[in-house]
This record gives sequence, structure tokens and C-alpha cells, in this order.
Amino acid sequence: MSGMIYQEADFLLVSLLWGMGLTAVYDILRIARAAIRHASFVVAVEDFLYWIFAAFALFFLLFSMNDGNLRWYALAGAAAGMWLYHITLSRLLVKWLGTALGFVVKGLAFPLKILGRLLKKQRRWLTIKCKKILLQKKKHRKRPQIAEENRKSKKKSEKTEKTEGSRGGRQRKERIQKTE
Repeated sequence: MSGMIYQEADFLLVSLLWGMGLTAVYDILRIARAAIRHASFVVAVEDFLYWIFAAFALFFLLFSMNDGNLRWYALAGAAAGMWLYHITLSRLLVKWLGTALGFVVKGLAFPLKILGRLLKKQRRWLTIKCKKILLQKKKHRKRPQIAEENRKSKKKSEKTEKTEGSRGGRQRKERIQKTE
């Protein structure tokens, strides 16, 4: 066989491996989604970014191995590599690594939950203390005002009692005199 055919066969094999590699990268996204919940919008953004990455990776493959010439068998080889990886390694890898990563995430989440609960209790205690301090400051601010108002009201009540008492005393005397 000629050197050109060996070069084309090598290019096909490399494109098969690139397809497998691209699918492995997507499996990493799938494993992360299995371990940590993602919103549908985030999944869509991740997929979009993945396919942009895949397009640049295939462009790099075509540019570096074939001087930028588009060879359909290279794209077919990448697609065949994706399919071959998907039916052989993908299911097992996603299942095992997803389970392992789930254990790791749960293992890390447990101490973080405990820490969060402790911090929540401390936050409650701290807010209660701060509220008490603020209320005491407000009471101290109001006390001089209340004390002044109490003094003024006591003076007014003493004045009214004196005047009412003297009037009341006169009125009683007048009533007593009238009844006699």
C-alpha cells in the first residue's frame, strides 16, 4: 500500500479516537448532572457550550491532520467513534463514576449541612442578642424623654390638684353652708 493510504487510515483512526474522546467529555457532563441537580436552562447552556467545544475540536483535528481540508470520512469516523464509545464504555462509566461521585458529594454535603445548622443556630443567637442590645439602647434614649414628660405631667397634675383642691374645698364649704 502506498504512503497516502496509510496516512488516510491513520487519519480515520485518529478521528475515531477523537469521537470517543468527545463522547467521554460529554459523559463527564452527564455524571455531573447525575450527582448535582441542574436546572433545565443550565443543562441547555452546558449542551450548547459542549457542542461549540466539539465543533472547535473537530476543526482542530481537520486543520492539524489534513491541512484544513474537509474529509467526510473523518467526520463519519468521529461519529462512529462516538457511537462505538456510547454502546461500549459509556453506560458502565457513567453508572460507576456517577455513583462514586454521588457518594463523594453526599460525603461532603453531610459535614456542610451540620456546619450550616450550627451557623444557623449561632446566627439566631446573635440576632437575638443584637435585638436586645438595640432595644436597650432605644429604652435608654427614651428614658430621659419619658422622665422629662413624667416630671412635666406631675407638675401639671400637682398644679391642677392644688387648684381643684382649693376650689373643691370652697365648693364644699358653700354646700355645707347652704344645707345648714
